[in-house]
Amino acid sequence: MARIVWHEEGFRGIDRAIVDFMEDLGERVKNAAMGLAPVDTGELASSIRLEMRGKTAIISANTYYAVYQEEGTGPHRMDDGPYNWPGATHPVDEVNHPGNPAVHYLKNALYSAGG
Repeated sequence: MARIVWHEEGFRGIDRAIVDFMEDLGERVKNAAMGLAPVDTGELASSIRLEMRGKTAIISANTYYAVYQEEGTGPHRMDDGPYNWPGATHPVDEVNHPGNPAVHYLKNALYSAGG
């Protein structure tokens, strides 16, 4: 006859090992994301944070435009001008913007870190 014996301290050790693993993975993903984030001012990369909630690692980028860099944008109308750029003959009040491609710096960081 088989007998199962529950050792609570063994499960606490497993839980601690999971938390340690997720903290290590989270740090690797955060560091990779900081290196992969597009850089203009450096604000996006410096906003990337790791937060641990129990056994869950949460990596976030905390700028208003972080999601647009990650996911990209489709074509859209910008009508709160005036807009001017090098080579333009005059400012314009509206622009049909072609959109921006997705960079996927967070997703690629997860893959590159082994997550």
